[in-house]
Amino acid sequence: MVVATVALLLIYQVGTWIAAFFGGFWGGLAALVVAAVSVVCVRLAGSGAGNTAWFLVPSLLFALVPLVAKVWSALADSQSNWIDHVIAITPFLVGFVIPVVLLLLVYTELRRRTFGGDAIHKELAEPNSKVKGGLPPGHS
Repeated sequence: MVVATVALLLIYQVGTWIAAFFGGFWGGLAALVVAAVSVVCVRLAGSGAGNTAWFLVPSLLFALVPLVAKVWSALADSQSNWIDHVIAITPFLVGFVIPVVLLLLVYTELRRRTFGGDAIHKELAEPNSKVKGGLPPGHS
């Protein structure tokens, strides 16, 4: 559920952002690209306990690019003071960036608890060790 929520937030935000600048067709196409990249990254991240970066890195990039664009457009207005800039950016931060970052933190912690941080390091150090069903000892 966490992954699906992050993916939906990213698809909506990137699609809306591109549509605002380049039109509806390109916004829809960008949303499809984000969806496809998200699906591939989720599959790669799900293929093993140590592959969390496959989901985290693209998700952070898809969150940071609109953030940089929003900050850039807010700061480009030379007639505004710093309070106007903060007011312009706050809804975007509260409604998109902060929820995505918090959900990615939850995802990372759930992955760590599910696969057990020590078991991952043990499996990498001893590739021939017997871990029943791919789960850490005590999780069968």
